[in-house]
Amino acid sequence: MRYIAYFFKFIAGIAALTATTFCTLYGQSINLREVRSRLSQPIVLLLENGQQRSGVINAWDGETLSLRIDIAGGSASMNFAADAIRDIGFTGSEYLPMLYELEKNPSRSNEAFALFEAFYQQRGRYLRYMDDGELGIFVRYARFCLTHEKPLRAVAVIEVIRPYIKDDALVRSLDEATLMGFFLGELYEEAEAQARLWIKSAGYDRSSALGWQILAQLQFLRAAHEDAMWTALNPIAFANNLPIEHLGACYALAISAATETRHEAIVERLTKEMQARGLDWPSKLTILAKYNPLNKDSSGFAEEATARTALADPIQTPSPIDSEIALPTRLQSNTSKP
Repeated sequence: MRYIAYFFKFIAGIAALTATTFCTLYGQSINLREVRSRLSQPIVLLLENGQQRSGVINAWDGETLSLRIDIAGGSASMNFAADAIRDIGFTGSEYLPMLYELEKNPSRSNEAFALFEAFYQQRGRYLRYMDDGELGIFVRYARFCLTHEKPLRAVAVIEVIRPYIKDDALVRSLDEATLMGFFLGELYEEAEAQARLWIKSAGYDRSSALGWQILAQLQFLRAAHEDAMWTALNPIAFANNLPIEHLGACYALAISAATETRHEAIVERLTKEMQARGLDWPSKLTILAKYNPLNKDSSGFAEEATARTALADPIQTPSPIDSEIALPTRLQSNTSKP
């Protein structure tokens, strides 16, 4: 896939960076070339029969691992079937605290990327032998990419590690990161497919509205404003007094789309609700900035108490994405879908 190719193309650039870069942490200068050398030192195989073997990996094809072992002043190669290996112990874990400190420093992101990639090159081919805790470094790597303007690299890392993650909540969070990666990487067809998959799999989970937000945003970008409004209204129909991630973005999208489609009553009602819930207009959605009614005089709207009462009005059970029944009854009284 395109994002996988993008990821592996980037490896050469990172390798060059690690060969020449020094970083300083806690007053100590660390040569990233030396770190890479440390990561290439012998590993320890724990076999299913309880025995251990230490050596340098010569080759690995996913089925057989070839290990070079030092023996009496010389060396020999031993082959181990994948199913005969219980665990692999890697060197270099003492550098992980340094990596996690660099990860927190925006001015050191290039060094953090270099270290993440060094660990990936060391361990990325042996994910089947890692538990969720050991895989955590690569989960952090994917999220780091996503928050540092490398969305397709994040998608590529997730594509590699996801089959080995056993925790359902972590899998769902990685799927959300994949959705964001596709969207931020402007792979809009993939983003829409992933958003619809997210919506289908969300079931009765009301803690997030991300899939609805991304789908509505894509529809808004292609000027399908009516569809965008109805899509964004779905999580609003389910909303109660519990916090829902990305709900503010859905309100903003619904208000913006309703403005474009001249549904003034919906605009007014949703604006009052947004204020009553204490939701901010999402500043990152710059395409919606001109539709922000919260920057305007709100004296014409009803008092906040009235809006809070409206939030408690009964709602209809929404059907998928674009049906009138997706509207709360408090909105259906004001408009109908043409």
